[in-house]
Amino acid sequence: MELLYKKIIDVVEEESLCLEKFLELLVNQQKYLVENDLENLKDGVAHQQNIIDRVKDLEKQRGQLVAMYSESENLNPNDVTISGLARKAGGQIADKLLELQNSLLSLHKKIDKAKRKNEFLIEHSMKYIDGTIRLIASGSAQKKDYSKRDKQESLILSRTV
Repeated sequence: MELLYKKIIDVVEEESLCLEKFLELLVNQQKYLVENDLENLKDGVAHQQNIIDRVKDLEKQRGQLVAMYSESENLNPNDVTISGLARKAGGQIADKLLELQNSLLSLHKKIDKAKRKNEFLIEHSMKYIDGTIRLIASGSAQKKDYSKRDKQESLILSRTV
């Protein structure tokens, strides 16, 4: 059973590392949005997708390990939690599991906060772009066509002294 706990810990540790990297990319994304650095923004989004794919794989592995655990303990896999595993394991394994649980919860909160900031920046940028386009469009609609001016009307530049 201890080997199964260690495998679960390894998967959760790697998941935590991936989420830390994801958070770092989100924070960098804020900087790129403010600086309008589209190249780095595009690269960051590609890296984010790679991390998301890796976390999905890790979640699948964790689900398989939890299924093995729940089968050996005659439990419903949906009822197995990290804190429940910690209670059952005890000792250093429990300490490590609870530490990882706290780390994951903290990372999820930080990621959610960074994600909301990025959404705000993107929304603000879109409004700014929309306003700029409207301003340009209204300016071109009001533009005078001096080639069709009245013969009586003259421009200062076309007057001879």
